[in-house]
Amino acid sequence: MSRPQDGDNNGTATCDIGAYEYKVPILTEKFRSTATYDGWVLEESETSETGGSKSATATTLLVGDDAQDRQYRAILSFDTSTLPDNAVITSAVLKIKRQSVVGTDPFSTHGKLLVDMRKGYFGSAKALQAADFEVTASASAVKNIPNTPVSNWYKVNLPTTAFQYVHLKNVTQFRLRFQKGDNDDMDADYMKFYSGNHSSESVRPLLIIKYYVP
Repeated sequence: MSRPQDGDNNGTATCDIGAYEYKVPILTEKFRSTATYDGWVLEESETSETGGSKSATATTLLVGDDAQDRQYRAILSFDTSTLPDNAVITSAVLKIKRQSVVGTDPFSTHGKLLVDMRKGYFGSAKALQAADFEVTASASAVKNIPNTPVSNWYKVNLPTTAFQYVHLKNVTQFRLRFQKGDNDDMDADYMKFYSGNHSSESVRPLLIIKYYVP
């Protein structure tokens, strides 16, 4: 996470105090997914819709399905508690970098890559749990990540309706899943994205928040 510097300012916002208006700078914070809490979860069986196995230590996040048509979902965890308690968010961008594709590209067979949000953590703790696969999100499918990577980076601008789910006192977690759980071919077809465990910080999932303090 980087602290906002003067060069990170992105214009100003206008605030009102009674009959007076004043300008405040829009600042930027950048958060990397926390290795301890992110990872992938694999469905228990093809039609169970519940989590089975998981990995919080892998250097890649898996999203798609395995050779038994069980769905992979990925959890991203960002410590957004360092944002000011009265921060007013003006922009939120989520970025993930592709490492490789196994089997058929699920973007061509599994529909859209959806983003669920949780204000806080999905399960009963910050740490990755099998139940994170199915735990109810604060907001389900807030947006999909377009299949338009630039240098293997996939980016989504979160809608303003999602800003309320950025936790200013705790973590903010995201769950990535394809629209279709599998493509019924009994073959492994999944995307591999770099996780917070990767040794190179520059490829870890990134959340970019722009905000101002009134």
